[in-house]
Amino acid sequence: MRFPTLGVRTRILAIALVPSVALAAIGLGVAGTLIDRSHQARTWADEMRAGIVPTRELIEAVQAERQLNSGAIRSRYWNWCGPRSARPPTTPGSRPAACLRLSLPAGPSPTSSTCWPS
Repeated sequence: MRFPTLGVRTRILAIALVPSVALAAIGLGVAGTLIDRSHQARTWADEMRAGIVPTRELIEAVQAERQLNSGAIRSRYWNWCGPRSARPPTTPGSRPAACLRLSLPAGPSPTSSTCWPS
């Protein structure tokens, strides 16, 4: 039993149609993937944009706290050891030298006799 032979027109149509359909399917798949990725990128950008304001507020709050702390350290140093112009000359073993090495955790308390009497 012999199969019927295909005509020239049918062969040309098969040769052109099969790759065209395959390329169309691949193109649609890639386009769908790109659309999905663009939606994901837009969602990510919206989340990042929403996080900018709280992050900026956090940084500003930390900077304000740092400025307040440094002001508190300066005022404690000023109150405990007096202004620079009122200090006598310092030598490595003198009491005012201890005031110059002041640090908050290990520094002198306002009631200690580390600083000279005011």
